[in-house]
Formats: sequence, structure tokens, C-alpha cells
Amino acid sequence: HINRLFKKNIGISIKRFHLIVLFRKTIEQKLSNNTKESFTQIASEFQYTDQSHLNKVYKNFTETTPKDFFNKGSILGKEDIFWHFKNCCLFSSLLFRIV
Repeated sequence: HINRLFKKNIGISIKRFHLIVLFRKTIEQKLSNNTKESFTQIASEFQYTDQSHLNKVYKNFTETTPKDFFNKGSILGKEDIFWHFKNCCLFSSLLFRIV
């Protein structure tokens, strides 16, 4: 019942919302808190089963691995925006910002 209400009001399931929040936290961790931290460490810190699970989440949201996502992306300005060009389209992680 709660998932139905959540989806009706927010537009996505609770599980999908949770995945987006964790995804954003991994981006924030890599960009600002500890840029040298490995993806294995980040996966463990955010309680993903393993790095493979983290990779699947990134591929689901960005169609690429975490490493490629950060290697091909750029920070623009001082805002919390990370731009990534893929297949002629501009992708911004700001789309996943949950306040």
C-alpha cells in the first residue's frame, strides 16, 4: 500500500528512489569527499553487495561503468553538477539530485 502511494505521489517506486539516492551519494563521495577512494571501497561503504553490484547500478543509470562515467565526465562551475556526454546527448547527474 505504501509503495503504491509513494509511486502515485513521487512517480517512482520506493526501491527506485532508494537506488537513485544511493547512486547520488556514490557520485558525491567520489567527487567531493574522497576522490582517491576505490569503487570497491565505495561499494562497501554504501552497502552494495560488491563492486559488480555497483557497476550494474551505474550501467542502469548511465549505460557505462563507474570508471568510464567519471573519466568521461566534467565538473562545471561550483554547483553540484557533473556533466557526461554520451551518444550525442548531454547527461547531467543533477537529474538524480534528491534534496
